[in-house]
Amino acid sequence: MDRKQSDRPLVSVIIPTYNRKTLLLEAVESVLQGIYRNFELIVVDDGSSDGTVEALVQRGFTVEFSGIDRYTSAAFSKDGPAPPLDHVSSSSSISSAYRDSPSPPLILLSLPHTGFPGLVRNRGARVARGTYLAFLDSDDLWLPQKLDLQLKAHREAITRGQRYRISHTRELWVRKGKIVSQRKQKHCREGDVFRDALKKCILGPSTVMMEKSLFLEAGGFREDIQIAEDYELWVRITSFEPVLYLEEPLTIKRGGSPDQLSQTYPFIEPFRLKALKDLVDQGFFLHRADRQKEALKELARKCLIHAEGCRKRKKLEEAAYWEAQAEKYRT
Repeated sequence: MDRKQSDRPLVSVIIPTYNRKTLLLEAVESVLQGIYRNFELIVVDDGSSDGTVEALVQRGFTVEFSGIDRYTSAAFSKDGPAPPLDHVSSSSSISSAYRDSPSPPLILLSLPHTGFPGLVRNRGARVARGTYLAFLDSDDLWLPQKLDLQLKAHREAITRGQRYRISHTRELWVRKGKIVSQRKQKHCREGDVFRDALKKCILGPSTVMMEKSLFLEAGGFREDIQIAEDYELWVRITSFEPVLYLEEPLTIKRGGSPDQLSQTYPFIEPFRLKALKDLVDQGFFLHRADRQKEALKELARKCLIHAEGCRKRKKLEEAAYWEAQAEKYRT
């Protein structure tokens, strides 16, 4: 690959969606209006019934109807990063006409409804041809310079002797048309962010761009959980990979729509607790003593916080269970 080609790698933009036709079309337009043009746009529809497929066809998308094939039986391994998704066979692949097209920017994968966002994102990643993957939730938006500046930041890091395989950007939170203050966001955003990634989801899915090779190396998103699948993946990736951060706000995170999982499940922390507990119990961090120590410390803390909440709600038996779990992970 010559210098010019390496400076303009193909980026696969993946938008998972379910019954958000109007918001989705706005998200799609935000991608299509981007400055950086060497991309393919893959929308993965999780069985929408609101006319999403028809609207995207009118917008020029080519439709691929797909069954559900899960690419990983487990998204994590006690030996560290999971086997690449490419090692798992798939019964369905994108059409040869699409792959052979000289410039195929718009593709729609239409699935039967699953309700698992990790599976839906993985389905898009499976057919992606790009060197990089960039995810965008269907209720969020990108600024036009988003991909262009992220790729530039990766190139500039290389000139400084640093190579990052994953980056994220600052995001603007918008609720009811107004920007929401993020002054309390004081976590580490660049470099080794593992300790902060354990505490909460510090990378917004719509801000992230990563090399597809890293995504495959990590094993992709867990496909069997509906909540905190993004938190779980970032914990795994940041346990072995540094992160590049762009301070400029390049993503608009919109909230408040009734179909958001955060509206259905307003208390996300118990799901993060369960995701981290699964990783620890499976021995994911045992290959690095420092990571194991940090994970155990945070898991014990989460157990105690959850136990306290259970006691406040008079769920004494459940509180006792989580207090015992905290004690187990502290020893």
